[in-house]
Amino acid sequence: MIAVLLRLRGAALHPVAAGTRGGTRAALEHIRARIALRYAYLSCAVLTAFGLASLALAPALADGDPARTGWLLGAAGAGSLVYALLLSPFVNGVARMGRALSLALAWMGGWMLVAAWGEPFGLRVAAMFMFGLATSLAMVGSTGMVQVLAPPAMRGRMMGLFGVVGFGSQPLAAFVAGLLADRIGARHALALSGMAAIACALRMLCRREWTTARMPDAAAPSAPAAPGQRASG
Repeated sequence: MIAVLLRLRGAALHPVAAGTRGGTRAALEHIRARIALRYAYLSCAVLTAFGLASLALAPALADGDPARTGWLLGAAGAGSLVYALLLSPFVNGVARMGRALSLALAWMGGWMLVAAWGEPFGLRVAAMFMFGLATSLAMVGSTGMVQVLAPPAMRGRMMGLFGVVGFGSQPLAAFVAGLLADRIGARHALALSGMAAIACALRMLCRREWTTARMPDAAAPSAPAAPGQRASG
């Protein structure tokens, strides 16, 4: 991180154009006006509420066995590592990131169903590995979309809102998942979360403006947009 910060010393700063200042309300208006941004935040919300929050159920899925719990969580972490080291360069080049994010959420939900009901235990471990691949793609993809599509003058506020939607809501989502597991069982709760993620992903895939939207060149600076200005998704 220190090395990265040292390399950023010569980064060019884009001046804030007139009419782009404002508070959180202006950022919310800009997000509302662009379907790509709205769905990027929605992808993060689905990932957190139905995916990452379900990791709190891992001990129950392992029947309280510490070693098995470690295998499940370790498999999810290994999937994230494999994505970061091997797959991210290919996925980052995808032009239609909206479609990729929706498919990743559906992939995540499908493997959550396998993790909930798969036998033997090794199949559940493999499912958690695939789960880790999907969650990493969804998190990196949605974060990248917000960073690239946000106007420079609003990028800080939009990333702050992204953190609230993602990391800020994860404890609450995990609490709800725990309550649900206490009433219907951990496996049923995980399966229900997986089906909800698949349903949301399929609904997002029905929006042609989202699935056909192309990512702009990340190397080119984003043009500042006035708060509330509508743009095509």
